[in-house]
Amino acid sequence: MPWARFVTPVREAAIKRKAHGQGFPHVAQGVVSPAVSGISRKTIKRWWRRHLDQVNDASQWVSGELIQAGIDTDLLRLHSQGVKPTLVDTVRWFATLIQKYFQALGRGSTSLVGYFGFFNTRAPARMRI
Repeated sequence: MPWARFVTPVREAAIKRKAHGQGFPHVAQGVVSPAVSGISRKTIKRWWRRHLDQVNDASQWVSGELIQAGIDTDLLRLHSQGVKPTLVDTVRWFATLIQKYFQALGRGSTSLVGYFGFFNTRAPARMRI
């Protein structure tokens, strides 16, 4: 992201750890940027809130891209909680959709490379994470 103090892979690592259920203090200790050493819990909370604010629109955009690419899977069935999902459930669904997006574009897996940079270059500016 322009003018970001931390590089995209650092932000992505923090978000992924939080999405896997780690607490903010644990994430802050586990994600370190060599340029500035530690990252405060408040910074990680801010990134997490931003991610939660954007995940609904981002998920819908990725779903639309998958449909346009010819994916005929029922994408809503991939959501773990079809009725009254929490935002964390939608974060997990978004990760599943991104994985399918990588596969549809012939890019392989997102496990070895991050998806924030990839997503941020293709999604509309208002959805960048």
